[in-house]
Amino acid sequence: MPLRSHRAEDAHTAISGFLTHLEERGFVYDTRRLRSLFLMEYLEHALAAEETVSMTAVELMDLVRADAWLADAAAGKTRRRNTLQGPDAAAAGNSQRVRIQTWNAFAENLGLCAYGWKCHPPTTATTSNPSRPTSCCAPRGEAPRWR
Repeated sequence: MPLRSHRAEDAHTAISGFLTHLEERGFVYDTRRLRSLFLMEYLEHALAAEETVSMTAVELMDLVRADAWLADAAAGKTRRRNTLQGPDAAAAGNSQRVRIQTWNAFAENLGLCAYGWKCHPPTTATTSNPSRPTSCCAPRGEAPRWR
């Protein structure tokens, strides 16, 4: 799949375009809301880490950045509200799986999966022990050099 024109676009605009694409394809509201929540969480995490106010969609989709976001989310550092286990509880395995699926769907929408950019769900051992972060984002072959 060729890269879409979103790659130089502002990340927030690309996310909005992705959500519109999901609506046009008939995805239910709850799926779109959840994907929006996780992509905005990812964008806020990336902007805070870079100490900037904007970045392009391709800059956002850096695999190292995705790994850092997933590790912080697994440790509960991206949580916006309390849980029954307390504010420092690790993220549920299902939440991590949905974060990864959302990231992959957005990468596919941008045309990055053709280059092997994909996150893989953690193994059972990692899901049962989210405090042990592992690298789950890995390119297949050589990734393009955008910068």
